[in-house]
Formats: sequence, structure tokens, C-alpha cells
Amino acid sequence: MIDRPIKAILFDMYGTLLFEEGGLEFRYEEVARRAGLDVDAFIIARDLSMPESLTGAIPDAVVRAEIILKDMGLEPTEAQGRRLVQAEEDTKLPAVLLYPATIPTLRALRKNGYGLGLVSDCTCFWRPVLRRMDLESRFDAITLSCEAGTTKPDPRMYLTTCEALGAKPEECVFVGDGGSNEMQGARALNIVAILVDQEWGVSRQSEHLDHDFCIGDLSELLELLPPKGAEI
Repeated sequence: MIDRPIKAILFDMYGTLLFEEGGLEFRYEEVARRAGLDVDAFIIARDLSMPESLTGAIPDAVVRAEIILKDMGLEPTEAQGRRLVQAEEDTKLPAVLLYPATIPTLRALRKNGYGLGLVSDCTCFWRPVLRRMDLESRFDAITLSCEAGTTKPDPRMYLTTCEALGAKPEECVFVGDGGSNEMQGARALNIVAILVDQEWGVSRQSEHLDHDFCIGDLSELLELLPPKGAEI
């Protein structure tokens, strides 16, 4: 059990709360096929645009699609860009699923009085997904890299969320699957770092030793938290 008072829980998103059935690589291949593009060239071009998409330097999905097509050596029209965006939405949205423990765990934490924050490295694609999956309203504070202009493990990603929750870093727990060096970022701020090691997560426990606890799914988080308001 965590040996200090905890006021708030910060969560990663992808591989922690939700996942894409079949994994990322399969989805990218399907997007390329739907858009009539060469699979290998599309994946390479898509990866090139990812850093700027994660920080919001490319804030619009259509603009990003046009950049991808240009990096593939094509001369895209806006209509072709929109076609690629639609192909990605049609492919990815039906495949995005919540882990079974996600909603019950968030409900239990809310009932127990914890502040809830979301800290995610993601593109502009994902804010509408949060609404669609009924996740956005379940958090008191949301920090997305595409809106914050930076990515984990930048301290600002965590500290902005802690401040919005009215909690000091040492009064917080961060739960994630270990991508983006997020465990190291949390621990550097004295936030308790909990690795969740579950199917379709980006990372596995054997790859990440820099965490305080490891759980197999989110339901195990409740067993680690001290009684709310108890003196430790």
C-alpha cells in the first residue's frame, strides 16, 4: 500500500484507460488501404508528422493529412486530405475500446473523493474520442500534449494537472503503461508512479524498472491507495 496521503490520481490514456483492438500497426495498414495509399510509404510519412502533431504544431487533422501525402511525394488536394482523415476515423474509431476496469475504477475513485486528472501524449484526434467514450466528463483536469504544446516527461504536463486539481505532486499518483518515459517523469516530481501492465499497452513491466508499483489492471489500483483522509 502507498505510505503517504493521496489527494489525486493522474492517468495516462492510451494503453491505460483504452486501447485499439488489434494494435496500432494493424490500424495504420488498414487506414492506408482504405485511402488507396502504399502502406509502407504511408506509415513512414505518418511517423514523420507525429512529433509536431503531438505538440499541436500541426493542430488540424486535414492539414496533417496533406503533410503526410506531401511527404509521400504526392501533390494532395484538400479533398484528398479529407479522404485520408475520413479513412482514419472510419478505421480507428470502431476499434477504440475501454479496458473493462476503466469505468468502475474511475467511479470508485470519484466516490472515495479523489481528484481525477488525465495526462496524455496525443494528437487532436483524441479529444473527440474522449467525449465519445464518455471519459471527458469523468476527469476534473485534462492535460493533452496537443493542447499543452509539450509532451511527457516534461514536468509541465504533470504540474499543470496537479495545480488544476489543487494537489501537490507528492499528494498525487500517476498511473500509466510506461510510454513516453512517463514513469521517470512522474517520479522526478515525487509523484507515486504505478505501471499498469495489461494487454495492448505500449510497454510491459520487464521493459520498465523505474516505477513504484505495478498492477495488472486498473481495479488493483484501489487496493494500493491508503484510506482517504487517513493519517499515514
